[in-house]
Order: sequence, then C-alpha cells, then structure tokens
Amino acid sequence: MEETKVLWQRILSCFPNELRLFIHNRAFLAGGWAASLAHNLPPKDYDIFFRTKKDSNTFLEKIGQNYLKKSRWAITIEKNGMKINCVTPVTGSPDQVRESFDFFHTHASYDPLRDVLHRHSAVWGKELLFNEFARTPASSLNRVFKFLNRGYTIDEKNSKLMVKLSLKYVEKHGAKTAYYSPGPLLNLEKL
Repeated sequence: MEETKVLWQRILSCFPNELRLFIHNRAFLAGGWAASLAHNLPPKDYDIFFRTKKDSNTFLEKIGQNYLKKSRWAITIEKNGMKINCVTPVTGSPDQVRESFDFFHTHASYDPLRDVLHRHSAVWGKELLFNEFARTPASSLNRVFKFLNRGYTIDEKNSKLMVKLSLKYVEKHGAKTAYYSPGPLLNLEKL
C-alpha cells in the first residue's frame, strides 16, 4: 500500500502546483497499471478519473494548455517519465468506474481520499476475463489483440461473450460508436 501512496504522489507531482490538491481531492487512479506492476512491468500509462462531471469540467478549465495531447477521451500529460491520462468523460466513484472496465485484470483503483487500494484477483493472472457489464464492449475487440500480444490468453467462453456483447452494443448504438481513443476501433460497417 505504501508503494501506491508513493506512486500517487509521483503522479500528482506531474501537475502544476495549483492543481495538485484539487486532483488529490477530486480524482483517483484506476485501470491496468496494477496488472503491469503485478507482473513487474512498467505501466504503459496511468489513468485518473474524476468523481463528478463538475469536477471533470473544473479540471478542464484549470488545466489550460498544460498538457501534451487532448483527445475526446482524455488529456494526456507526460512528465517525470510518466504518461498520465486524465479521463474526463467518464466520472463516478472508484467502484463505479472500475466496474465498467472491459477486462477484470484492469479492475484496479486507488482512492487517495479513503486511502483504499482495490485490485481484482485477475490482476495477478494472464488470462483475459471479460466483464459483461463493460461500458463499451465493442472497443474490447481491439484491446484483446493488444493484450494477446502481451502474453495474455482468452478462453472460448470469454471470447464468445465479448463478441456477443460487442455486436449487441453496435446494434443498439451504431457502428460509429465502436471507437476507443484515439481513433476508430474497427470499421464494423464493412463486416
């Protein structure tokens, strides 16, 4: 747990001084960083999320031009050898955000206000377990290949569940919604 507190302080140090307390009180760390650390790999990036839409909007106002890249999903900051994605459209409690992620090995969060670290048991494994309550299951079709290239495996049951829910999502929301930052996931209209 102490390592996570130190990590959070390193993340905060990447922001301008006037934003650090705001982020500490209004945001939290969530995503695949814990799985990388569990396998002694450096995380590709760190994702922080805000508790409310108001907090997210206030952050966007305060950050100004102090960022590397802005997409429709996040503001990305690279500093001190860290890449931090400030995810602005998705807000909620650490539990709500974490439980919307597609694969269970990414179900990790650190809540600095409560000093609580949560990691799903899948963080330590290399098997992809699909979350049937994923926020955007269609984006998982693209992500699964990234994880397979990193040595993860996926069984037939989880593969079928992912494809089934992805197709339902596209049916309901349309092919153009099957995107994941920074660009299109798959051109599902051509399938």
